[in-house]
Amino acid sequence: MGRRTRAGKIAKAAQQRTDRWAVSLWMLFAFLIMLPVSGVVLTAMERFGTDVGSVVEAAGTASVTSCEHHVLGTPYTCTAEVTWESDSVLAEPPPTQETVYSMSLLSGEVAVQEFRCSYRRHHCRIYTTGFPHRSGATFIPPVIVMLVLMITGLYGTRRLAKRIVGKPAEPTV
Repeated sequence: MGRRTRAGKIAKAAQQRTDRWAVSLWMLFAFLIMLPVSGVVLTAMERFGTDVGSVVEAAGTASVTSCEHHVLGTPYTCTAEVTWESDSVLAEPPPTQETVYSMSLLSGEVAVQEFRCSYRRHHCRIYTTGFPHRSGATFIPPVIVMLVLMITGLYGTRRLAKRIVGKPAEPTV
């Protein structure tokens, strides 16, 4: 290997500054853009149905007291008093206050189901009977959105870093 010239050292220092700027801008982009967008995309997926299992743990009737409309996530969450159907003949369980998730505004009495969770939780969400289930392929559009954002972010932050650092100064002889 030969000696490094002064111009080579200046070019290497400028490249290192560009790399540092690009990494810093990428981290800022990921924190300010990608993190919120991924949260919005993941919560918006619930509008197309739930991804909990198809095994019903319990079924019952809910007497709805109030409902709230949401822009993201499940369109409606309703507070209701749920009476679960009992398998035993001895005693009927007392009604419990629960949150019921629905695709439409609820009122009066509605049939509800609690599904077996695919992940370990003490209490799974309660949905109205007929609440749609997402197919396994619904994860593909969010993955594509995130990949496009990541590639665009990498390209954009690299270009911006080059503009910030500028061209290396020519050495004076």
